Amino acid sequence: MTVTAPDGAATQQHVPNLELVSILTNDLPSSLCTEQAPATYCVPFVLSRRVTAEEKKALESVATREVLGRHGAGEVQLTVADRRLLVDNTSLEELAAGLSTVLADEIRRICDEIDATYTERAERARLAQSTEAERVGRVQDLASRVPLVTSERLP
Repeated sequence: MTVTAPDGAATQQHVPNLELVSILTNDLPSSLCTEQAPATYCVPFVLSRRVTAEEKKALESVATREVLGRHGAGEVQLTVADRRLLVDNTSLEELAAGLSTVLADEIRRICDEIDATYTERAERARLAQSTEAERVGRVQDLASRVPLVTSERLP
């Protein structure tokens, strides 16, 4: 992934893939597997790392809800909380039936898209920096040809 430093320079930095790691089972409703179990509830996933601001925005976006809707999970709401992804209005059964794979695929797609955007920005910045360095070199070359002597001292 490319990261922009405080001075505006774009640098390559390895950021591990964002992935679903586990489910925080202690945070699931205590009534699961009983007759009083709710049909849907919040399932908290542990993520492999902290989420960037861009990733958070994309995960919580309308576009992601639309993707989930196309897979029959339009009521599901995603919320990022530090290293957790809270998946509201779902169930372990729905996740086991394929929704968790849809989530994992969407996380990967989002991260790939953000990474491609960063890479493109870094390449544009590198090109602009290279172009500017060439321009400065030409200016310095021209400036070095300017005689700084009186006409009597010219060859």
